[in-house]
Amino acid sequence: MAGRGEEAAQLAAQGEKEITPGDRSILWIVCARSEILFYLGRWDEAEAILPAKNHGPGTTTLASVLLRRASLMLGRGDIEGARGAIEHARTFLADSVEPQYIAPTGALTVELELRSGNVEAAREAAAKAIDQLEFCSDDAARMALISAAATAVEAEAAERARDLGDRAELAAAQARAELGAARAAAAAEVTGRCLERAYQATRRPTWRGRATTATRARGRARRRAPGSASPVPTRRRCAGCARPKRAPPRANARRRARRRRGRWRRPSSSARSGWRPRSPD
Repeated sequence: MAGRGEEAAQLAAQGEKEITPGDRSILWIVCARSEILFYLGRWDEAEAILPAKNHGPGTTTLASVLLRRASLMLGRGDIEGARGAIEHARTFLADSVEPQYIAPTGALTVELELRSGNVEAAREAAAKAIDQLEFCSDDAARMALISAAATAVEAEAAERARDLGDRAELAAAQARAELGAARAAAAAEVTGRCLERAYQATRRPTWRGRATTATRARGRARRRAPGSASPVPTRRRCAGCARPKRAPPRANARRRARRRRGRWRRPSSSARSGWRPRSPD
């Protein structure tokens, strides 16, 4: 959470070696180390250290192993395998009040339903996890995680409503996306750590050159795919340049003033600079 993943992975590996063989706590450290390696992008290592079979001495321990496997399956596109692992884990966590289970399970369920195209189910999963966290915990890190997932749901809903021309649903989805982004930002302000600040970036127009989920909801991240029709009306462009034909209001006012004084002429259509007033000389 502090942005020191490599050090955390080394510390977890050292702790794993120092635990007495057969002690059930080794599975907790294995799951924690697997999660760290997953976020570091070392997925093969993250999978290799997990138990060969989905078993454990306690239900929460087994749920931790299942959630780690579900993360890897989702990352590799195995939707059905991830669904089975998540549903298996949820049977053990149905009455859980621990945020370290509520938020990851909710976030994985949201991602699973979005991959399956079921926005309503994803929204319900996010809302349920948020309600549980607000009722039983003040864990800012987990609240930032599920809030970012909820923002992603509403960004997807807003894009669908925009494509269908449903203005009422678009406005509602945008409002919910802003609420989710604000909740993630509030959690980041509480902790000030790197992980929560990354979730907070969902509110920015762009982050590291990429549009964020909140920007997708606002409708400022749409791009036309090569060879496809534009999903939304776009402004006509000049043939010779990439700037819009329409000038800013202030420039238009200056042009009208020059036109009244007789100092305006229309340049040829091949002029690369577009519309430009004639020099007084």
